[in-house]
Amino acid sequence: MAGAQRTKVMLIVDRAGVFATELSALREAGFEFATYERPPYAKLLPSAFDQEVTIGTEVMRYTESRRKNQGKGRGRVRRIALPMEDGKLVKVPANSAAPAQEVIEAMLSRWS
Repeated sequence: MAGAQRTKVMLIVDRAGVFATELSALREAGFEFATYERPPYAKLLPSAFDQEVTIGTEVMRYTESRRKNQGKGRGRVRRIALPMEDGKLVKVPANSAAPAQEVIEAMLSRWS
């Protein structure tokens, strides 16, 4: 199509689908994705949450660590961590060039 732009699609995957091999295959096929990481994972100090995002009227703190290696030649993914009001921590592995706010909004919209 003349003048059409390429649209990137980010798949939002339930954590039941979180397996490094499958995520690696999605990345290699050119898909962007975000999902929930299964616990257990390391806890983070409150001071680690050094960034903020406003979603609607709510301000949420988050942190994004450097790209983590999945091991066994499966490559690296982004890791976004969000503390929830109930004290739980949500970690979001993602392979997307989208800003962290868009990734967070996409993940949280699954709950609304």
